[in-house]
Amino acid sequence: MTTYVTAGFVTGPRWVPPEKYGSRGRLPAEVATVSECLVDFVSPVRDWWLEPWFESVGEAREHPGHILSMSVPADQAAALTELMTGWIGDRPHPMIGNLARGAPAPDGSELGFEVLGFEAGRFHTWLCYSLLDETDVQPNGNGLIGTLAEAQGVADLISEEGFGPEEVTWFPARIAEH
Repeated sequence: MTTYVTAGFVTGPRWVPPEKYGSRGRLPAEVATVSECLVDFVSPVRDWWLEPWFESVGEAREHPGHILSMSVPADQAAALTELMTGWIGDRPHPMIGNLARGAPAPDGSELGFEVLGFEAGRFHTWLCYSLLDETDVQPNGNGLIGTLAEAQGVADLISEEGFGPEEVTWFPARIAEH
């Protein structure tokens, strides 16, 4: 059984893919995502490197919208922490604190797995780059991938040279709603 470590929480609307998006009708009308490039999340409005992340579900509940958590497999938490620290330095960040503490994944409704990429201090989703069209993955009713193994396979595939954007480091994340 995989152990997950909480990275952080966002609150906001779900993403509504535009009709021109494509993906051969494989996405639902609304997609659960923690990607900052698809959704305008409620921001704690502290500093740019903190947006839009909250440290706890309690902080996120103070704002309107769907509350989603992002957790990563425990064996990938250190690598994500190192990647993020490379961009924001030693500034405090709720995600780095959660990952360093090994904060357990909170109770919530697991929605599925999102393949995220970290680049330039922000999280992108594989959907930003229309990479769904390059796979045989069938997203679930939340627009997410059903299993960690399948999400890891997608992350590995799009990390291959020449497939996805070179400057992005891709990884699977467990998404839950609270």
